[in-house]
Amino acid sequence: MDSLEDRPFFHDGMRALQDEMDGRRTADAIVKSVRHFEFSEADRKLIEEAPCVFIASAWNEYVDCSMKSGDPGFVKIVGPGTIEYPEYDGNSMYRTLGNISRNPNIGLLFAKFDGRTLRMRINGRATILQDAESLSRHHGARFVIRVACESYPTCTRYIPDFVAGKPARPVPRAGPGTPPGRAGPRPAEVTGAARPGAPRRLPRARGPVLLVRRVLFIVGTFVSEDLTASAAGVMVAQGRVVVVPAAFACALGVYVGDLGLFLAGRWLGRPIVERP
Repeated sequence: MDSLEDRPFFHDGMRALQDEMDGRRTADAIVKSVRHFEFSEADRKLIEEAPCVFIASAWNEYVDCSMKSGDPGFVKIVGPGTIEYPEYDGNSMYRTLGNISRNPNIGLLFAKFDGRTLRMRINGRATILQDAESLSRHHGARFVIRVACESYPTCTRYIPDFVAGKPARPVPRAGPGTPPGRAGPRPAEVTGAARPGAPRRLPRARGPVLLVRRVLFIVGTFVSEDLTASAAGVMVAQGRVVVVPAAFACALGVYVGDLGLFLAGRWLGRPIVERP
């Protein structure tokens, strides 16, 4: 069995539909930008705060979809790209475990349903554990399922906001304001990538971090206007800051810096002018 990293992400059936709907470039761009095998900070936050996770398993014609739930933190991160979750006492059908015992390939879905947080999809290889050490990490567990993960977040389209009680958007609906249909999410909606091969955009700063960066832009111009402007351009390209505030901060820094030099010259030059 190939490792998750060596296995092709798409099979022939997926590729055929991508070509039919002209979606191959979009699909490849999304995968290139977001597919990863070690959890990001956003991944960790979503996993560690999740009260539930959806799981799909299959063996031959026996296909099953289930939801595993517990207190937030019941899914534990035990490696850079590995998680564990407990199997508690249930209905004794063992449909998920039975499938895993024959086929370790599973699918997981973490979703917050708040209208803002990206859903996290995982293709995993599962192992059933019953040793004392593993069981001790999960109070009340009958079994522990360890999953090596191939992760990829996807956008928030069509996910309802259960927190605010709002319907999913932008679901196609009859009447004015119906969004145009298209084959799938654009790469920019998931990663900020504008085209295949574009660099992965980093999360934008918010709150105090963004304020500190703007202040540094302004203060930095006292040292080197060119260096500060170049650094601002790089951060905009990475998606860390928005272009308009960054440009405004640089421009303000230039004017403030020049005004400071003018006032300093006026103050330092006065004794020279007034010297008899």
